[in-house]
Amino acid sequence: DFLPSAKSSLKALLDFMIHNKKVVIEVEGHVNGPNERNTNAYKELSNNRAKAVKAYLIENGIDQNRIKYVGYGNSQMLFPQPKSEREHSANRRVEIKVANN
Repeated sequence: DFLPSAKSSLKALLDFMIHNKKVVIEVEGHVNGPNERNTNAYKELSNNRAKAVKAYLIENGIDQNRIKYVGYGNSQMLFPQPKSEREHSANRRVEIKVANN
């Protein structure tokens, strides 16, 4: 399930993919896990986050071959030592990178 706050970003990504038919993206999932090992559970959670975005795009007509995905677990946190809920939340994210065009 996506957070309500993610809906506009997902729609913007979908619109981008529709209007740029040759672009291939990589969807990267991340989790919050300060001071902990990057466990299989973290990797699976981050992978599932990225896979959910891929599924959304496919369900809305984007060719699956244009979407790669990967879960990084807690290995690339924006805030390795988060000090606020905003920083904890920022670590739990999905990033989109253009793989080629």
